[in-house]
Amino acid sequence: MTHHTIRAIMRDLKQYEGSAVSLYAIGDRNRILQAQGILDGVYPDIFTVRVDNGSYQKRYCYAYSEILTQHVKIRPLEGSA
Repeated sequence: MTHHTIRAIMRDLKQYEGSAVSLYAIGDRNRILQAQGILDGVYPDIFTVRVDNGSYQKRYCYAYSEILTQHVKIRPLEGSA
């Protein structure tokens, strides 16, 4: 894992900030989260995705290294950029 690679991931995500994304994440005990939400914030060490699940909103926070290790996958939804 290089610092350059983390910066490239952050730069790629920055262009979709505020847009609808598809989120796939492998969490603790191999629990899988599949959701659609808004890429809420792209910060120096983390990024956040806000998921509106009807009666409540939840904000998920991930490190860029989780994309490198393929524990998290973010894909922009069609027509959201």
